[in-house]
Amino acid sequence: MKYFTKLLLFAFVVFLFSCTNDETPSSDNSVVGTWDLTGMVYTGTSTTTFEEMEFPSSFEGMATDMDCSLEFKDSPQTFVSEGSYTINLKTEIFGQVSEYNLRMEGFMESGPYELKDGQLIVTPSDGVPDAAKIVSLTDNEMVLTYAETMEQSMDGAVNSTTIDGIFTFRRK
Repeated sequence: MKYFTKLLLFAFVVFLFSCTNDETPSSDNSVVGTWDLTGMVYTGTSTTTFEEMEFPSSFEGMATDMDCSLEFKDSPQTFVSEGSYTINLKTEIFGQVSEYNLRMEGFMESGPYELKDGQLIVTPSDGVPDAAKIVSLTDNEMVLTYAETMEQSMDGAVNSTTIDGIFTFRRK
């Protein structure tokens, strides 16, 4: 038992000193400050139904040429975004694969935010809150995951789209 206690203590000490400065967890888990977008990938599926026929598709995207930033302020809790990026988009419809490079001007909008239950919730100008799960938040890096299902209908066609994404930011 004495040996086990020493082994457990040793393992704990190794764990404490194994983090580099870049991996040091944030002491207050604060998002306040300016963050640069360093990575964005997403995947999804979409099904359009029209007159009882289904048209399924899938897609994946990866951001390149990122020049985007988010600034979170503390009082009041607001965020401001700016910048642009290119999305390398790959789609598959009925076995046909297409690839596009789309330049996206404007990253996000601006508005209030809140941290709640491990999520970052932003409310852009349309008033509809968007939530992302905070996977990791250190002094230097923030990783968010995003999942959304959207339904739209138009002229008798109904579209259901599911998107899963990962966003990585580095603090300025």
